[in-house]
Amino acid sequence: MPNVPWAPPTPDAPVQEGARWRYHKPSSEQVAAWFATVPLDDGMLHEQFVGGLVLIPQNEKVRYTRPDGGQMERYEQIYTPYVQIGTRVGYARRLAEHRDLIYHTEPARVPRTTNPASTYFNGNLPEGLWWHVVANDEGRVYRYLCATTRVGLYSPQTYAAKLRGEPVMPMLGGEGTKQVSGSPDQNMIARAQTGAIGRALGVAGILVVGTGIATAEDMWEVTGGPVAMAAGATLPPSEIAAGAPPEVLDEAEALDQLRSRALALQTQMQELGSETWRTFAAWYQERAKEGNWQQLDDVPFEDLKTVVSKLENDLAATPA
Repeated sequence: MPNVPWAPPTPDAPVQEGARWRYHKPSSEQVAAWFATVPLDDGMLHEQFVGGLVLIPQNEKVRYTRPDGGQMERYEQIYTPYVQIGTRVGYARRLAEHRDLIYHTEPARVPRTTNPASTYFNGNLPEGLWWHVVANDEGRVYRYLCATTRVGLYSPQTYAAKLRGEPVMPMLGGEGTKQVSGSPDQNMIARAQTGAIGRALGVAGILVVGTGIATAEDMWEVTGGPVAMAAGATLPPSEIAAGAPPEVLDEAEALDQLRSRALALQTQMQELGSETWRTFAAWYQERAKEGNWQQLDDVPFEDLKTVVSKLENDLAATPA
């Protein structure tokens, strides 16, 4: 008999595993039924926030033992619920109202470096933004933009004291920092600030379900992004030497920057929750099939530029 490669059967329907589903995308009714079982704070109603749930598609590498005792690996599709940051903010505000508290968010105080010649210069950035500067084994320097934000629920008396400049503690609070690549990106400040708010709310325990404290971009950075964009691969952060002009970057660095740009744009597009993302994902899947791209690292440089251009144009054409 011929040696037929063995593979475990794939179910025809999504299989729930705790707060995620394997193999197939669950229906909105299945997600709503799961969310209805998630404990919320007293007075908070599930139906008011279920609309803020989105599903993050990923690929997970799974190892199986064959009947002959050998090992085989395959990628399996996973869907994890994620609460959009706007929904977390709305939840925090409603929770504050229910408890007769005041919701407040503010950038954390970070050191200000006003010397333009310094690698750490952030004198022209909004409060709460700073540069994380690291060096590799060869001494080459890389910069990452960071935002640090605090959120809190205060009693009216405590909040009044806070406005007077008195040191006070919130009834419920958290602080979060989000780091993004330091490569040129017109959305990098917004990405850092939005991610920091989401992290701070997660640290405060505000609507920590599905992906938990992690933001959507965190999940994609760790797992390699949506299944159509990166089949289980880990996307490296874009690395750019401080002050290095784009024209001196080698091909590998340019590829890293394009991958980082693609990740940032797809994060922005997914957050919109619009038909734009679904249309783009279908377009990408067709191109991936034609080019035999299994993951984002497989996409050639010129094709990757086309992908980024498509993301930019589709976003620009999406109504605000």
